[in-house]
Amino acid sequence: MHDIDLSRIAVVGPSGSGKTTVGRTLAELLGHPFVELDAIHWQPDWQALDARTMRAQVGRHVCGDHWIVDGGYTSKLNNLVLERATVVIWLDLPARIVFPRLVARTLRRILRREVLFNGNRETFRLAFLDADGLLNTFATHPVRRARNERRFAGDGPYSAKTLRLRRPRDIRRFLAGCEDQPGAFTPG
Repeated sequence: MHDIDLSRIAVVGPSGSGKTTVGRTLAELLGHPFVELDAIHWQPDWQALDARTMRAQVGRHVCGDHWIVDGGYTSKLNNLVLERATVVIWLDLPARIVFPRLVARTLRRILRREVLFNGNRETFRLAFLDADGLLNTFATHPVRRARNERRFAGDGPYSAKTLRLRRPRDIRRFLAGCEDQPGAFTPG
């Protein structure tokens, strides 16, 4: 087993897999700055940041020696984050776990009118009727998973530095290992 360098971490996975929770937990355990890509991408009134501006903003965050970034946005960032990461943590939980979490989280946010990033709130219309809402997330899950499989598993470009966590207990075990030895983690 080899130690994993936890200095620059990209946390990836589908919506509802726990990227932000894992990222924030790691940031607290390791003392690294945490960057939530949704908070950069989604400006007030759900206006999406253009690719050039987003690349510039994210680039400033990932030029350092220690950071944790959650999210993908490869359509706007290309491989900016992945190429700088020392490890990619791929939360590859099954759809039967991710989808109920995502629906519950979305309903909670709508009912409680929770303020997300930049003053935005989820609405029923955005979550359930918008072209990029939950139905799209459900429909594109297999395609996105296959893309991640090519990118992060097997002979993909990032497979050598990817830690694939497939079950909630794998995530808990990983985080417990980071808590015990914050400098490095040895997969068991």
